[in-house]
Amino acid sequence: MLSRGDGGLEKHVAELANALSEVCQLTVIADPKYKDSYSPAVDFKPVNARLGRMNLKLAWQLKNIVDEVQPDIIHAHAGKAACLVALIKPFVSAKLVVTRHNTTNPSAFYLKRFDARIAVSHKVAASEPRVNWHVVENGTHPLQASSPAIQLERPAIVTVGRLVKIKCLDHVLTAWDNPEAHLYIIGDGPERSSLEQQVKNAKLTNVHFVGFTDKVGDYLTQADMMLMPSLKEGAPYAMVEALLAEVPVICTDVGNARALLPEQAIIEKESPSAIKASIDRCLDSPEDFKAEFEGSFAYARENLTLEKMLEKTYDVYKSL
Repeated sequence: MLSRGDGGLEKHVAELANALSEVCQLTVIADPKYKDSYSPAVDFKPVNARLGRMNLKLAWQLKNIVDEVQPDIIHAHAGKAACLVALIKPFVSAKLVVTRHNTTNPSAFYLKRFDARIAVSHKVAASEPRVNWHVVENGTHPLQASSPAIQLERPAIVTVGRLVKIKCLDHVLTAWDNPEAHLYIIGDGPERSSLEQQVKNAKLTNVHFVGFTDKVGDYLTQADMMLMPSLKEGAPYAMVEALLAEVPVICTDVGNARALLPEQAIIEKESPSAIKASIDRCLDSPEDFKAEFEGSFAYARENLTLEKMLEKTYDVYKSL
């Protein structure tokens, strides 16, 4: 993994690697900032991930690590790692696996150079039909509440994610007209001050900016509903975590939302009126609203766990 972000990709690789290290010898090559994310059983090799995807110095460093470790399989995650692994392919004997975490990268030019390709959703796989795919959906452990847990005011509606324009949280605030409910905005980012000003200008009540927290489990285990009105998503972990916590999710038609949620949970993009209608539906009849998601909750319990992601990934390795 050669990214430097703090999102779903990094969570995916860390949780998968830590689980794999219990069943095989595993080395992770990544930026040193991620070292503490991995268990002692993982052989962590730091590299400077600030270097570009065509940087020959970084490619040579990767080759030297591969020569030292002599792996049976090299598993690249996302576009940059795929590009660099493809560069060193003529110099290594290992089988090559790549995971595509979105619908655009890596491109078919690089994908064809791998022995196996994993997509994190059926939508990601369908976005590039020129190659064969294994679909291994993002899975994780259900979040647990801390002890003692933060106590929320109820009814509680949550959003989870970076506060950036693409998340469209300004539309949530435009739709917010529910003095009997509480909105918890979890996460931080460059749009926070603008959103706080919007709350102030509109004199909205019961809107709580939580910021970054490692106690998301406290919120999800008490939430009545999650809102995800984004313009773009891949296979968001926030949705997986919400469904594992049996929290209904209202989402725009992005990423793998349509595959995981009931039809009535998919709303129009950039539509405060659609957001408001969903909030009202939840508050008017919370038990009936939650019942609409029973199929989604059951699917998550069966297919969106870390154990299932580990099992299906290891099956790909064994097929090589």
